[in-house]
Amino acid sequence: MQLEAYQFNWRAALEQADRILSAPPVKAHSERPAKLLDRVVFRAAFPSELCLPANKMARRGMANANWKFAAIKRDLWSLLSIQSSGWVSNRPHWPVRARPDGIRPQVLACKFSSRAPDVGANVAKAPIDMLTLPRMTRCGMQQHRLGLIDDDRPECVQQLHWWEFLPRAERAFVLVEVRI
Repeated sequence: MQLEAYQFNWRAALEQADRILSAPPVKAHSERPAKLLDRVVFRAAFPSELCLPANKMARRGMANANWKFAAIKRDLWSLLSIQSSGWVSNRPHWPVRARPDGIRPQVLACKFSSRAPDVGANVAKAPIDMLTLPRMTRCGMQQHRLGLIDDDRPECVQQLHWWEFLPRAERAFVLVEVRI
């Protein structure tokens, strides 16, 4: 799995996302968020095979294969670490928090693929978790946390998830973006 992550061209994926999002949606049932905050403070793309929907992550096969989940998290963290270096200028402002007027940071997650995920699939759960501050757990301090957002709870951020069509011949990917 690690080799796959490094063969993923995240720069090309970000360019492709920009092209797709600058045009009207291809599918009528692709509902883009209506109101987005202006300033992008972080952006990253991940291959969809590393962004498993919540129902696949919760399956018995995954629960009994900790090594598989650890490999996915390791590959996600590698890609996140590489892509976060371009956003270092924003780091003094991390973690981003709700503004005094009550507007929360937005965490956007868009899957680009030929087939729409199930409603509520939350394909970006693992990458979004990695954007949070590390917390102490009963096993010790959490690893693989960027500290960009305080927490991914609704009180802290507004999460917006949607799907965009991408031809089957293209490699499916997930775009994660943070706006303030």
